[in-house]
Amino acid sequence: MQNDTDFHWVTFYTKPRAEKQVNALLLRQGFEPYLPLQRQLRKWHDRKKWVEMPLFNSYIFVRIKFNQLYSVLEQPGITRYVRFGDEIAELTEKEIDAIRRLIASEKELFVQNNALLKKGARVRLISGGVFDGLEGELVSNDKNGNFAVRINCVSSVITVNVERELMEFIE
Repeated sequence: MQNDTDFHWVTFYTKPRAEKQVNALLLRQGFEPYLPLQRQLRKWHDRKKWVEMPLFNSYIFVRIKFNQLYSVLEQPGITRYVRFGDEIAELTEKEIDAIRRLIASEKELFVQNNALLKKGARVRLISGGVFDGLEGELVSNDKNGNFAVRINCVSSVITVNVERELMEFIE
């Protein structure tokens, strides 16, 4: 574990379909949670409705000091924190910013299992808009290349269709 005085974006696993309730509870308890939500059109047999759904099912990110880890775990709806071996799964500020910017774009986003993504070229978006400077991976070679941001701590990637001329290749 690193220094207990530093803040870290720690990934927690929630009970199924409890992400919004956990987010509200953590806010009331004075924590800084981040629950990425995306608007989706849901269909029922009698109607259609736009709803906000978690981008990552059963995951929530909380900005805490490591000495607050067990205080978060005690909250109803939180089942455990995510680990990779002996390491606590963390997101960097850059990854949190990338997720926020992708959601703010209001483009349709697709979350895929990390194992399904073929390795591709590293690219930077040069759109001048909300995506400007965002780095990720090119996962499609068609006219509208699929741009992906890898979120390792939840073994997922977020992809969005972006015109190829808005990308530059980086090393």
